[in-house]
Amino acid sequence: MDKRYKILVVDDEEDNLALLYRTLRSKYDVTKAHSAIEALEILNTQNFDCILSDHKMPIMDGVEFLKRSYEISPDTMRLLVTAYTDAGILIDAINYAKIYRYIKKPYSPDELLLTVKGALEYWQLKDDNN
Repeated sequence: MDKRYKILVVDDEEDNLALLYRTLRSKYDVTKAHSAIEALEILNTQNFDCILSDHKMPIMDGVEFLKRSYEISPDTMRLLVTAYTDAGILIDAINYAKIYRYIKKPYSPDELLLTVKGALEYWQLKDDNN
């Protein structure tokens, strides 16, 4: 039986969070967080294979959240969902938050699923070789 990967999705906008959840729930165990602070609290008690975080959120943006999530769970795959293509933001996300990829809004459900699948295949390959 295939492993059912655990994914944490983080977005302060309920509609976006619901869309991420609906897109992923048939293939993965999905936990929702409505803020970066809530997501950090969840990460302190549960392990995830992958985190998808929105970029623009109040209090703590997605890059800062993913950077902090790396300190808690360095082996978890991290994906940033963003409407922005500012090179500086993306370079920071890759270098400091150690993201695997970014997903540009608007995205199609198929594109999202393909990116998540690729991240989890990469995670599995690393895990198998440890």
